[in-house]
Amino acid sequence: MEVSISAQALSLLSFGALGLGLGLVYDLLRLLRYGLSLALLWDGLFCAISAAGCFYLSMARGSYGIWEILLCLAAFCGYINCMSPHVFPIIYRFSRLIPASVRFLEKKYFFLKKFLFKQK
Repeated sequence: MEVSISAQALSLLSFGALGLGLGLVYDLLRLLRYGLSLALLWDGLFCAISAAGCFYLSMARGSYGIWEILLCLAAFCGYINCMSPHVFPIIYRFSRLIPASVRFLEKKYFFLKKFLFKQK
């Protein structure tokens, strides 16, 4: 039984999207790798996410060929080389805003707690 061209194109498109998504996940995990210790843990998590994504897409189709994996790798490498230098600084700036906003909310919460709830 032959596979239709549209099914093959959909498979290639989904593996390409997986490669781009893995590039974004890599950028997000790069913050944790550089900011925290246990880089091996974050590398293992990335490998597990990559393997799970490839496994899921290959089982949805029934099998996978070398072209799908190569396209996933090419999309990942394309993201890292072309898009990551532009996306990672935005992610980094956003990650620096999170602790400041948490501290701001903690100050406001304790300020409100002081006046709203009577301490005995």
